Amino acid sequence: MPWLAALLGAASIAVAGALAGSSEAAAAGSLGTLAVLAVHPAARTRLLLGGCLLALSAAVVIEHWPTADLPPNPTDLVALLTSTAWRQSQFLRQLAVAGCLFAACAAAGVAIGRSPRSGLRRPAGVAGVAALLAVALPQADLAWRSRPDPVSADDGFVQLAVMVTPAPAGPDVGAGVTVAAMLLGAALVMFACARPPGEASG
Repeated sequence: MPWLAALLGAASIAVAGALAGSSEAAAAGSLGTLAVLAVHPAARTRLLLGGCLLALSAAVVIEHWPTADLPPNPTDLVALLTSTAWRQSQFLRQLAVAGCLFAACAAAGVAIGRSPRSGLRRPAGVAGVAALLAVALPQADLAWRSRPDPVSADDGFVQLAVMVTPAPAGPDVGAGVTVAAMLLGAALVMFACARPPGEASG
């Protein structure tokens, strides 16, 4: 089935990219998966599902949008990470990602609520919304913790936080799980709202 093969292929690229720490592969695979899901037939909830997928796509683009490289000099690094402008931009970035994720959850929840109950479709839809929420809530916490409170460059805790440490070896399991949960949630929501075979479009 070409549609399913394309879906699994794009999702595999996204998860593999996240595990490998490749932002480009994770973003490309995620956007490809969402694009494939967008052509899945759905009944009476096209606008809501389209809004859900659009919000998820926006979250992916904002999260993986390239940023300037951090300076290698520790003094410059501390100055950058404690600057008001940098902290404000990071806060707004994380806040925008969280907002997009919650918007996707809201659209998915309403779409599931408006869909007719049919076998396992409703429980699958609820599980999909739960998976999306499981991604959105930690992102909201990250946005809250990145809010730009006043910080001094002489603060010892900040100095400790920005010390250069070796990157952990092995795959980034946390990122892989997050991407997989987001894409699985979107797929379950689309499955729950899919038009049953033989039902006329409209």
